[in-house]
Amino acid sequence: MMSPVSEEGTPLLRGTPGVTPTTPTGTPQSTRRWSSLTPTGMHSQETHTFSAIVTRWYILALFFMLTANQCLFWFTFSSNPTKVTAYYGISDGEIDQLLNWGPISFVLAVPFCSFMLARKNGLQRSMRLAAVLCAAACVIRLIPCFMSGATRRGHWAGRLPLHIAQILNGIAGPVLIAAPSRLSAVWFPPAVRARVTAIANSSLFGAAIGFYLGPAVSIRTLLIITAVMSAVPLIAACVYCPNAPETPPSSAVVVDDEPISGRQFVSSAAQMIAERPSVLVLMLVTGAGVGVYDAWIGVLPQILDNISNETSAHRDSWDQNMNGTCGMVHTGACIVGMWCAGGLADRVFRRRFKTLLIALFVLATGLFFWVICMFDGGVVPFASEVPRTTPLVFAGVALVGFVRSAAVPVLYEAAAELTYPLPEGTSAGLVVIAEHVTLLSLLFAVPHMSLRLVNILCLCCLGACPIVLVLFRSQYLRLDAEESNRRKGVLDIN
Repeated sequence: MMSPVSEEGTPLLRGTPGVTPTTPTGTPQSTRRWSSLTPTGMHSQETHTFSAIVTRWYILALFFMLTANQCLFWFTFSSNPTKVTAYYGISDGEIDQLLNWGPISFVLAVPFCSFMLARKNGLQRSMRLAAVLCAAACVIRLIPCFMSGATRRGHWAGRLPLHIAQILNGIAGPVLIAAPSRLSAVWFPPAVRARVTAIANSSLFGAAIGFYLGPAVSIRTLLIITAVMSAVPLIAACVYCPNAPETPPSSAVVVDDEPISGRQFVSSAAQMIAERPSVLVLMLVTGAGVGVYDAWIGVLPQILDNISNETSAHRDSWDQNMNGTCGMVHTGACIVGMWCAGGLADRVFRRRFKTLLIALFVLATGLFFWVICMFDGGVVPFASEVPRTTPLVFAGVALVGFVRSAAVPVLYEAAAELTYPLPEGTSAGLVVIAEHVTLLSLLFAVPHMSLRLVNILCLCCLGACPIVLVLFRSQYLRLDAEESNRRKGVLDIN
């Protein structure tokens, strides 16, 4: 039987349980010995009990609640800036600093989080740590609520707890963002992995709640509500949060059977990047296509405000009161886009992630060009002739968010396949650190750039992604290992 090939026609290396794959030259692909967990006992669907099936969905629901809460807590102070400035007596610049702790904490913490996921019981420890960090952040930021108004608004003691809370909540971000592909591999069968990765990645659901909740209640009430919300997953994670099912859903689930040091972890990841340069391609695409777009979303309210007074026969003005609704529509579209892409990746493009990613970024580039022509009549000579109405603005922003976010779970899964047999937390860490380094850099650069330049930068980065992806040599080493095991009579559990 012929060996499977990549989309470029090059032979792929097969992953074999208990054996570290090698490069064509015969050198080990990782200095760290990883093993594949092979199901024991009767390898049939009957052994996968109803209890195990219920547990896997419980774990996914718990993780979804954690990641949505973490995003909601981070978004709290930008959900209604007017109320925040009045309640705490802080400026818009300090609100921005509170938000900036997210990517700053992320970049600093993501190596440790990926390392923790690679250790014994890593997924369980990560979920519990995230639950503790989020709950602690919610309690700490309640402290100023019990101070007098003068102290809360005029003394550093009223501000310090907010910054500490945002840092703690920011550290919880990479704990959760690096884990979705690991959770899907450990708990779910191969046929639904991309869909589960997409659901677990839906942290923006928290932002959607924030868009509604922030304007609806007072700041004190909002903080109390979020503190109660943080207690639910904390209690659940402490009471029952198994690391993995007794019988793994796939014969190629990578587990750590030896203690691993930080040096070994870094060495394995570095060697993987050196031997598989396509990892760098995925990191570059994530930085350009995801990180830059995230920075653009940060200035979208300013862009919408800028078009509020620009009118013509076929270009309506924009009501600034619709900014929040537009943001909520965009967030909802992003979530739906990820879920739809997960289904496509599982059912239609299972060994064609490269094709799917190129198609998504080409479509995203075209849609984004249409959107910025509506926003800025001078971005290109004919842009002023592009019609703009409120429904068209909503449709354009939603479609761009839908298509661009659809690429995220596919990037996660492509990285997991390419870096096998390294654990999925490591591959996800490599991808998302590129996103957040880019985002962090732009957080400091964007305030010194014109809105038109930000639009053009994002357009160019989205347009560059399909071109860069041509260099990507896709490999499906995890799927190869599973297929090899099936030929040997080792079945996956559905």
